[in-house]
Amino acid sequence: MTDEKDNEVIAGNGGDKWWERLLYQMLAPSARELGYHFKERVAQWRMKNLAKIEAKKQQLIGDAKTRAVPTKTAIEFVDAASMVDDEMLQTLWANLLCQYLVVGAEKRESFVGILRQLTPLEAQIFKALYEKQRKLKPEWQQRAWLGKDEVMERFNLSEDDYVVAHQDMLRIGIISRPTEKYLMRYEFFTPRNYTMPISEMGVAFGDYVIAPSLARGGGEPEKGAD
Repeated sequence: MTDEKDNEVIAGNGGDKWWERLLYQMLAPSARELGYHFKERVAQWRMKNLAKIEAKKQQLIGDAKTRAVPTKTAIEFVDAASMVDDEMLQTLWANLLCQYLVVGAEKRESFVGILRQLTPLEAQIFKALYEKQRKLKPEWQQRAWLGKDEVMERFNLSEDDYVVAHQDMLRIGIISRPTEKYLMRYEFFTPRNYTMPISEMGVAFGDYVIAPSLARGGGEPEKGAD
């Protein structure tokens, strides 16, 4: 008898899904409020990140005359940069912004997509590689590289950590595979060594996201490179 009455109650409330509607009615107001609160906190966090990047940009170029950035690039920049709370990456975003505003974004719009893919670790490794490239004579700059053992020791990485970073930077295009000329000149340049030669794209990218800080005296200290 009890089961029959229970079934009648369930049927009267709209069948098997009545409890889902009841839970929604009970929880939806608080869930919506939580969603609004979370959205507001995220927006504040993103604005705080942009404010830090703006402050770094201001230190670099001050009141220098600037040019407009294409709308699509500007939107992509703000969307990506506002998600970055790592200080070293914020410096790279500030450098890129400075170059866009002073030198121009034309033909360099893809750098937003490259930078947004870099992890803090990969940014540190690339910065070390780019700085090494800058110290070489012009005719040798395209041959700058970092070795596997050097990177693992400098940044305290396991072999798996190194391989992941190496393959990701290779995918992004800021490093390249050793050429046949490299392999013939240096016997230790084998595919298994996962050596990191800087690519032509890497040099151009570094000129926009790292060089501005170097011009002011070196930029951010390197983490993990004591």
